[in-house]
Amino acid sequence: MGNVKGVVEINLSKYPDFSVETHPAIGNEECCTKNGQIYSITVQPNESIEAELILIPTEIAFYEFFLPIRTCPPLLNVEGLSQASKPRSASHPDREISASERQSVQPSHPPIRRRIHATALSDCLQLSTKDLHFQMYPTQFNAMKQNAYFDCQEIILMNNSKKRIHWQLDLRNNVTLDHDIFRVLHSSLTAFVSSSTSMGPEGEIDSKEIFSFKINFAPNKPGTYKTRIPLYINHNQETPYTYIELTGELLLPKLIFEPRRLILPPVPLDIESTGTVRIRPEGFEKNTRLIILANDKPIDASYEFRAAFTEPAIINMDKPQDFQMKISFSSTQSYSELIVLKIIDEEKNCFEYEVYVTADNSIFTCYSFLWKSENDYQIVVQPGQIMKGSRIKSDESNSSGEPLLVQKRAVTSSSSRPNTSTSATFDQTDHTMDEGSIEDNASGQNRNERSPTPYGHMHSNSSHTLNEGTTFTQELHAASMPYLDNESKTVQWLVSTLERWYSNQGWPKDINPVRIPQSFRNGLFRRQFETNGTKQTAKEEQKTIYDMITYLSGHSLPGIPQNAVPPKKKDEATKQYLWQHRLLLLFLKTQGSCTAFIRPEFLLPPDLYKVYAQMRDNALSPSLPTDQKDTEFAHERTKPLHLSNEVFEAVSKKSWIDVLMQILKTLVLGRVTPRSYEQLGIPDRTQPMPDINTDPVSSNIYGISERILLTWLNYCYSNYRERVWAHREQSDMPSGRWIVNFDIDLVDSIVLATVLGAYCPFLIEPQLKRMYVHPTSGEQYLQNALILVSCLLQLGLEYDLQALDITRADPICMCLLVCYLYEHLSDFLTRGTIQFTGILHEPSTSQVKITNPSPQPLVYSLNVIGRDADEFQLVKGNTLSIPGKTSLLVAVQCKNKRLRPTDAVLLLNAKRLNACSGTPMVFNLQGSIQTITAKKTHRIEAPIYKITKSALEITNPFDQGGLFQVVLINSSENTQEMKNPLATLNDENKKATIEELFQNFKKTKKQISQDIDCFFIEQNAIELKAHETTQFEVQYIATTAKRREALLVFMNEKIGEFLFLIEGIPKKPESFSISGEKAIKVDQKKAKPGKVRFRAVVGVSSVFDIDVPVHNSQRHNALVAVRWQGLSERERQKQTLLGLTEQLPDSANKSLHPFSRVPEFKVQSSSTTTNFVFPSNLSFPLEELTVKLPFRFQADKAGVYLTKITLACGDDMREFEVEVNCMTQSENEKQAATLFMRTSVFAPVQQNIPIANSTEDDWNVEVSISGHKAFSGQKAFRVEAKSVYQYLLTFNPQIEDDKFAGQMIIHNIDLGFQQTYILRGKSDRGPPIGHLQIESKVGTATTHSIDISNKRTKRTAYFVTCNLPFVHGPPYICIPQKKTARYDFEICSPKRGNYKGVVVFQPGPWPIKDVDSDGDEIPALEPDQPTDFQYSLWFTIDIDVEPPNPQSTVDLTAPCLGSNSLIIPLKNPLDHPIRLDVEFETLPDVFGVESIEIEANGEARYELLFKPKTVGNWNGGLIFYNEEIGEFWYELNLTSTNPRKVDLQSMNAPLGGNTAQEITLENPLDEQITYQTVMTNNNNFTLNTDQDTITIPPKSQAKINIIFNPSSIGTGSEQQQHQTNISFVNEKIGTLTYNVKGVGTKPQTLQSAIIMKTEIGVSTTTDIRFQNPSNHPIRCELSLSTGNNKSFHILLDKLEHISLGPREKFPIPIAFCPEILARHDAQLRIIGRLPPGKTWSPDSTDASELSWTYPLQGIAFDWIHQREETENELKIIECICGERIEEQLEFELDAELFRFDDRQINMKKNSTIIENYTILNENSSNQDFIQNSIGIQLRKNDNGKTNIIRFNIVYTPTKFTTMDCVLILTLATGGQLKYPIRFTTLDAPPDDEITVEAVGLNKVSTVGFRLYSPTNSPMAYQAYFTSNSDRSFSITPDSGELLPASSNGTLLKLSFCPTVYGRIFHGMLIIDAKDNQWKYVVHGVLPQYEPPKTHSSLPSVNSEEIANRRGTKKRNFILENLQLHQTAISSPIKGASVLTKTNETTSV
Repeated sequence: MGNVKGVVEINLSKYPDFSVETHPAIGNEECCTKNGQIYSITVQPNESIEAELILIPTEIAFYEFFLPIRTCPPLLNVEGLSQASKPRSASHPDREISASERQSVQPSHPPIRRRIHATALSDCLQLSTKDLHFQMYPTQFNAMKQNAYFDCQEIILMNNSKKRIHWQLDLRNNVTLDHDIFRVLHSSLTAFVSSSTSMGPEGEIDSKEIFSFKINFAPNKPGTYKTRIPLYINHNQETPYTYIELTGELLLPKLIFEPRRLILPPVPLDIESTGTVRIRPEGFEKNTRLIILANDKPIDASYEFRAAFTEPAIINMDKPQDFQMKISFSSTQSYSELIVLKIIDEEKNCFEYEVYVTADNSIFTCYSFLWKSENDYQIVVQPGQIMKGSRIKSDESNSSGEPLLVQKRAVTSSSSRPNTSTSATFDQTDHTMDEGSIEDNASGQNRNERSPTPYGHMHSNSSHTLNEGTTFTQELHAASMPYLDNESKTVQWLVSTLERWYSNQGWPKDINPVRIPQSFRNGLFRRQFETNGTKQTAKEEQKTIYDMITYLSGHSLPGIPQNAVPPKKKDEATKQYLWQHRLLLLFLKTQGSCTAFIRPEFLLPPDLYKVYAQMRDNALSPSLPTDQKDTEFAHERTKPLHLSNEVFEAVSKKSWIDVLMQILKTLVLGRVTPRSYEQLGIPDRTQPMPDINTDPVSSNIYGISERILLTWLNYCYSNYRERVWAHREQSDMPSGRWIVNFDIDLVDSIVLATVLGAYCPFLIEPQLKRMYVHPTSGEQYLQNALILVSCLLQLGLEYDLQALDITRADPICMCLLVCYLYEHLSDFLTRGTIQFTGILHEPSTSQVKITNPSPQPLVYSLNVIGRDADEFQLVKGNTLSIPGKTSLLVAVQCKNKRLRPTDAVLLLNAKRLNACSGTPMVFNLQGSIQTITAKKTHRIEAPIYKITKSALEITNPFDQGGLFQVVLINSSENTQEMKNPLATLNDENKKATIEELFQNFKKTKKQISQDIDCFFIEQNAIELKAHETTQFEVQYIATTAKRREALLVFMNEKIGEFLFLIEGIPKKPESFSISGEKAIKVDQKKAKPGKVRFRAVVGVSSVFDIDVPVHNSQRHNALVAVRWQGLSERERQKQTLLGLTEQLPDSANKSLHPFSRVPEFKVQSSSTTTNFVFPSNLSFPLEELTVKLPFRFQADKAGVYLTKITLACGDDMREFEVEVNCMTQSENEKQAATLFMRTSVFAPVQQNIPIANSTEDDWNVEVSISGHKAFSGQKAFRVEAKSVYQYLLTFNPQIEDDKFAGQMIIHNIDLGFQQTYILRGKSDRGPPIGHLQIESKVGTATTHSIDISNKRTKRTAYFVTCNLPFVHGPPYICIPQKKTARYDFEICSPKRGNYKGVVVFQPGPWPIKDVDSDGDEIPALEPDQPTDFQYSLWFTIDIDVEPPNPQSTVDLTAPCLGSNSLIIPLKNPLDHPIRLDVEFETLPDVFGVESIEIEANGEARYELLFKPKTVGNWNGGLIFYNEEIGEFWYELNLTSTNPRKVDLQSMNAPLGGNTAQEITLENPLDEQITYQTVMTNNNNFTLNTDQDTITIPPKSQAKINIIFNPSSIGTGSEQQQHQTNISFVNEKIGTLTYNVKGVGTKPQTLQSAIIMKTEIGVSTTTDIRFQNPSNHPIRCELSLSTGNNKSFHILLDKLEHISLGPREKFPIPIAFCPEILARHDAQLRIIGRLPPGKTWSPDSTDASELSWTYPLQGIAFDWIHQREETENELKIIECICGERIEEQLEFELDAELFRFDDRQINMKKNSTIIENYTILNENSSNQDFIQNSIGIQLRKNDNGKTNIIRFNIVYTPTKFTTMDCVLILTLATGGQLKYPIRFTTLDAPPDDEITVEAVGLNKVSTVGFRLYSPTNSPMAYQAYFTSNSDRSFSITPDSGELLPASSNGTLLKLSFCPTVYGRIFHGMLIIDAKDNQWKYVVHGVLPQYEPPKTHSSLPSVNSEEIANRRGTKKRNFILENLQLHQTAISSPIKGASVLTKTNETTSV
């Protein structure tokens, strides 16, 4: 026994008298092959074969030899091992085999030696004969039945020996003898008499005597009977002496049919299918005549079936005869069934013949007919009608109808051309093709006479032609396969098409390569072998054909076990395979397939087909016993066909092709229905889809699905042809046509391209424009096909299509392609437009929300296609994975590289991960740049009237270099954003280049704008490499004071555009040259142009004049330069020759005053004080050269006063400065400023004092400081002109005091000014000197020390204090000057812990008195001052006190979730009561009192309770403390073990059912835990969880149900008891174990019926999942008890002997199809029988059979509608949320609805016909909201008068929703009437508005409000913000429960955290509960922002800031400015500069 195949060879070539006979199992009959006397026996894996060695001696001899047996290698091909021929090589056929090869083919095992001894003697008992042959005819058989005939033959036995011989016949185990077919009789024809234990007749024969007996042949039915009777002699019953062979044949009249059954090829409707049958009569005893009986056709059948002999069938016994019978069939409707043809003779003998007929209007059924009849038939359009879906406006005169397949008519001339065609071209001009086109392959000279398929030129190229005289053809004819040619290209292409289609489209998740028929013959089981004790792995499983059918149809095949494995025995495997194939064909038939011509046995694998043929032969053999026959095959009429391997492979491939074609027809094309056609998405809704003729027989070649596809193609082609090909001229437009087939009309790809362009217009520009609209050669056809395939690939359609599939015009392939496009192209209609607006070269991002409504994850591949696809990119990659029931945002980024608008398409293609895949989605992408905000702005600041050249650094941002054209666009706008001039383009400009667009824009702008340009460029083009950076020069000339901008654009049509924004900022003009008579004369080299200086005296009013030139030369030069830049080179030369170079532009004078010849200038001064007085206007006489500008000056204080004067008239601006140095002869009043400084003692601090010099001269300054010596600073310094000097003042205190005082005087030697500062200071206590970290122990004293330094110049005594009571030391320490001493102290703590404190050293008087030798006190050299003690030194101290030794160590153990206690005795040793405080240290789950009181000298007991929540070990302490006694403690070792085991109550459950017991699992922890479940008996006990883990939230409980499913009655069997231990394992909780037992009881009828609902006349199916409860295999019988009710059916072809494995689940499909409106009841009964020796109850050995009953209840319903309402109209009731609406429904019930069993119930007589009514949402399990918001009442029932009923419906919604509900009326009969209603809730106004004010940027502000449950119980809710709300809002908690008002409701917190300024935040808060919804509008408001007020640290007395603040009242500015506020070391800003006060400061 092994797992591989082995071969045994027995060589008997030397022993011809010996032979070998084997007895193999069924299916391995050919295991023994014979080549002469060499026998090769093949043994399959795990198989044993019995073999016999038979000796038939030819002479008397003695044999003795070793039997030559040898075994061959298991994996070696040994079929020809013993043949005479030698092995051949494929590459060298004549090469001799090498020695190594010869050695390799030798047996790998040594020969098996078996010695044979045999002796051949003479016959001691001689028989007259050993073979008897009987033959009986009908007349003899009839006479035998009347006891008038007895057929016997005699056998004579002769004893040739010298002794008496005992003989005996063995009649045991012989079916023919048991049934008295052959009987052994005495010679007197009497039966032998023997005992019941005897094996047969026996007797003795003396020497040389004879004995005779007779054999009687008495058959009971026709057939051939064979048997063999063993003969034993001399009581040797081990080896028979010889055998008697008996053969009997009963010959009855019969007809031999060739073929044995006739399968007519499928034909279209109304077309006749014919076949010829050859009949050979046998067994007729006399002449007779054969008559064909008329066929019994069903009443509703519409077919014609005829059978007739070609000549009279008269049987003549004198000669052999053959008759021919012709059979024809045609049908007007689809029909595929078996017709039994009956033939009788004159003796009334009836002979039956099976004829399988099929007629269908589908090319998937009749494809073989089209192959054969392609030259005889053509597809035409029925004349006289308009073909629906094919008319266009310009061709309404053309009439056409449905496509029909008719015979071709011969065309004699062009005038006799028929008025029908296959292509129906409707253009006026006929575009014909050349001779090389595919049209020429069709028969005829034009498109009207061509073949509907191109199989004419394909079929002729077949490489294998069937020879009618060959055996191959004869076997094919016997198998009724007349059109089979597997070697032809047609079949090969068809097989390739099917293999690629099913590999790509037939399976969920991914591609599954298949081969026909191998992948389907062997793909019936997922697992090909069983695994013991382990789980089946994925690699061991394969996809089955049932997975494919489930994926294509949407539901599994009823009755097929999903996880079954094929039986190991071949006979059982054959029956299993055959049963599943029959069930598959039955399923396809119920779906509308034509399967009558498909034989299920031809779908078997080759080896199983041989087993099937053998089993069929055995079933028909009368010689075999009944127990050796299979009853499943006994009912078949015809004998099986024994086909060769070659023929079977051909037949099997053809059968599987037919099966796969029918699957395509019903499951794939079946999805194309009129309903789907009505719901099909189309590109343009203004072009409605035409109607479809729903008559299924309107076309004899196409069904409804094919006609819908053709109509769709015609619609798209006729309506969108001109749109798709609009880029072509009208004369070059594709020609119009009718599409009536799927081959020739689609071969040029134009029709399919038009369909793609209609649905996907983004493919037109990049792909479809390249197609040939009028192809004339094969290359052009191929080019079009390649483009079409490229389009499908670009769309991401997972369809395996090649270009040759289109060009070879395969109708099957093209029909599948059209069907695929029909189903998927509507998904590519755009779902919206995503707009992008942004800044050039700054990507802008938009998001699309993608929602996955399914529970399965979806994966999308994202792609951007279109003209400007490179302008868009996906932010997060090209793959999007969306988990189930979630939504994700897809971010798309627009690069914004072009100024013109860009457009593309975002395509989302779903990847197929499982049976449910996502739907493709398409979004339009449109990008536009409305405003231009340059990424880089080049700012040019230049004085007005000055020509400025600026070098702009430009960088090519693209990865490609080229020549860029440069355009400069001047703008009059002065904003940071410019409008994009190319943001919107009309149709005329869309084709223009970017250069042309800009030139047109500049011309238009120049005509409109009158502004003078201020920016100019000399270079109009520049060559830039990729990412190259270079300089580009721009000129800027400001002629006005207005701020100007320009756009510098670099553009390349192929690369893109980039730009720069040039901003021109005109500054004040350069100083205008002026002069004055009284001005101070200065050195011209040092003089500043445009500035005059005057001197004045304090308090004296002075008047000065300034001479201003009339002519502005600066402006004149600038205007001339502008005009010159605007001229071309030629115009410049012309202007130079004419001397016009200084001419001004025409618009130069527009800025002057137009009404006066004398310009008047406005005079403005920068000074806002009264020091300067200027006139407001100044007239400029044009005839003068200069003009006088007078002003008055007066100042009250000395200083330098400066002002700027601006003269402005239009665009003429002039600016100059006036400086007045005001001096005084008397000193000013001096006021001091106060400066306060603060720091710690011994910590110096410095402060900067700014000294600002705004004059043109340097200052020499001296500083003097008096007062306390803690203040110090620099004595003298120099302040340079126009600068600020920071003077550094230092404060260094040595004592703690707040009364430091001093004075600082700053004296300006050059100006004679001085300023006094009053200095004030304060010193605080300093930081700690150090930190001490000390460790100690309770009750133990430790000593420590501190080093103290005396930094003073005299001795000091420090007095020591500490805030910790257990720290002790000397009270003081004395330290000499500038020395360090050590201070020692002691620590002794009574209690453990960590203590923090300080040790303070405070200086004080010297405690030791110095005395002289006389004892007199010596006075100190430096007496102590009170201020010497005004500071302290201090240290921080951290003491870690360890506990004492424990009193004892105690171990305490408790089970987890249990408890244990510990009692500790305590005693009080004191004479008064004490109180002990108790603490627990690192002891979890321990409980006890916090303190205990003990009486004086008393005792007490302290109890500690340990209740662990987790398992583990812990170590800690129990601490007792008293201030007097101190601390003592006990060390505890805690141990928590697994929880205690729990025994549950016993569970009782019926066999086949289950019962449940609930247990509670608790989570006492504050975290989520997960239990791992372990169960010892998974066979009978399960948990109600889908996973092996159970997760429980913190502080929660989980209810778990233990389900008991018994396998036997009682407590179980010895092998497996009904008992289990269930363990819940968690690493923290431990192992929680439950023990439960169960008792099985007898099955009971289910209490609740299985309810099935369906519409009248519509079938619905449900599966009753029955599971074999036993641990042994059982056989089941199914029965359905329905009474008179015929509405229920079991969809199984086999209801008995259904084998189920142990615990195997078996779905039983039940169909319910009611015909009357009532409730239907039935019962399904299942009987289960165990194998022999097994019992359902261990207590009863006879209980081998049990039954289960399932009650079934079917409810029939029908749809109704209101009066005056159409059937398809949907009732919609709308109401605003929170409001109420009431509507009335009125129905008139049709009396036909209440017709039952040919009787009608009148509503007038039966007023209670409506028992109940309700409104339900059948798609939702939650009906509470419907009950709370919808009310219904039967208002009036006019049963007494009419059949009208009325209902009042009240709808009061409390939340925003839309529900599709159904009003259900339950009748008295149990039936239901349904009416659909849609309830829609309109959006209601918000409940309230909430305004939240922020506390600052990036700071969270929160408001809270309470919300109450509207009921008295808590209500679950979810809170969220809508998608358009600002993300700055958040709500907590976002989910939970709303408490009722009695519990004070639930507090919700609304948070607001703004991140930016400048806008108001808005949001919509939704709080969604079960039946209620609240909406709140939320506003986020920012606080009022006040910008910080800053002041210059460089003030000037003549600055604009100071001048603006001066008033009429005289103020002392110096005094005010000197009063500054400073900060010191204690300030939060350590070391910061002096913060100036808000008042003004001045120079010193």
